[in-house]
Amino acid sequence: MQCANNLKQLGLAVHNHVETQGHVPDGTAGDSTLAPTGRMSFYVSLLPYIECGDATELRQQTGAAGAAAVVEVQPEYRVFRCPDWVREAEPESPRITAYVGPAGIGVDAATRGLRDPGAGIWGYDRRTKWEDVKDGLGRTALLVETGRQNGPWYQGGPATVRGLDTGEVPYLGGGSQFAGTHFRENWIVVRGKAVGMNVFLADGSTRFMRNTVDPAVLEALFTIAGGESTENDR
Repeated sequence: MQCANNLKQLGLAVHNHVETQGHVPDGTAGDSTLAPTGRMSFYVSLLPYIECGDATELRQQTGAAGAAAVVEVQPEYRVFRCPDWVREAEPESPRITAYVGPAGIGVDAATRGLRDPGAGIWGYDRRTKWEDVKDGLGRTALLVETGRQNGPWYQGGPATVRGLDTGEVPYLGGGSQFAGTHFRENWIVVRGKAVGMNVFLADGSTRFMRNTVDPAVLEALFTIAGGESTENDR
């Protein structure tokens, strides 16, 4: 429940950003001449809409290196951490996040243009408007979870924006591209297995998606104008 609340707080921040700026934040922030991994993440752009204290100094940075220097001496931003995932797999740094923005279909989806048929809401240099989401806000993922190759919440690149690699199935589960963040309870002799993840949809709703979901459903949720069906989503 706390994890779902975190996603809801972050998702509502995106909606507030759209209300004031007219579009979803760029997937990266800061100096656009830097490589995506050297830039800051879209979460830095959302800080004014999240109750996390004064973020003025952080938002003045131009890249991930400067952001790291500021964040490491500040209190932990717990909204970026899934409590269940941390309970099972505590990362070395408290700044590591399990929450990422879906970039679309393909490992290079974040680098493509808004009109690409495989594009998702987030791209390194994309500014998506709600009217661009032709599949419908209730059928498009705004934020998802992953327990693999996690990075700092303030860093741009795959740490916070990722595409779906269709060449690697299953998509969900422990060690897979996404999910691996919520677990069955541990027994005395058996460790609880990863069972699924929370998905925050662009219409403001949260859904728990189990590892057994049809891969085609996740593919549909990752695009904004793919025209796919998500009817068989359980």
